[in-house]
Amino acid sequence: MAVNSNSYYQTYINTGEGQVVILLHGIFGNVHIWKPVVEALRPSYRVVIPRIPLSDLPLEDANVKHIAHVLHEFVEHHELKNVILVGHAVGGQLALMYTHLYPGNVKKLVLVGSAGLIERAPLPGSEPLDLQILQDEFEQAYYFKGHLPDKVAEDLCEVADDTSKHAAIEKIARSSRQYEVSTFLGKIDHPVLLVWGLHDPVSPPESALHFNDLLSNSEIRFIENCGHVPMVEKPDQFVTHLLSFLKPSSGSAWHSKKH
Repeated sequence: MAVNSNSYYQTYINTGEGQVVILLHGIFGNVHIWKPVVEALRPSYRVVIPRIPLSDLPLEDANVKHIAHVLHEFVEHHELKNVILVGHAVGGQLALMYTHLYPGNVKKLVLVGSAGLIERAPLPGSEPLDLQILQDEFEQAYYFKGHLPDKVAEDLCEVADDTSKHAAIEKIARSSRQYEVSTFLGKIDHPVLLVWGLHDPVSPPESALHFNDLLSNSEIRFIENCGHVPMVEKPDQFVTHLLSFLKPSSGSAWHSKKH
């Protein structure tokens, strides 16, 4: 994977050629959770993973609405058009907000265990973080324990040791809970694929069903024996569903639902 940087302040992943697919991780995610997806997509697609500066944001900007504008600045600066957004957790909520704000620049959406409707994970508190407790909580998001990628664990250490990063993460998490997407989901008519772990303890399967009810042009793919991070836990199944949805022919077969 190529890592690119230029006068724009973000470093980002940019690999492959063709239709642009932007991958958006959640609060504690990073580029490493997308590795199987990037490997599967880059022979046929241009895959871009922006570095969204979640834990590095100043407190006054640590909210999901501001992050949506940061994403737009990135897209505009790199002249990306008609993009496909794939968002996990808060990254899914971010993808939805971006699509609502800039619908003409989005072709399709993929939501993976998305935030924005129902969430069961405890909000981080303002007290100092205990790394072992934090790691244990994140392990609980997986159906089979021991899936937590090493680089994700390293990032957890960094947040636990830095009070300013912890404060930014806490504020973003709270803003995510406060900013439900249900008010505008009915206005989004883009094709949407919902991919959910059937045993997701963070954004439970009923959340996917609510998304499906509120979106006019969506379908769900549940993955068995899978928790909150299907691209890590069940990468082969995740990639199969994703590639099927991304095929150009799938757009014409995607039927809008009538409410």
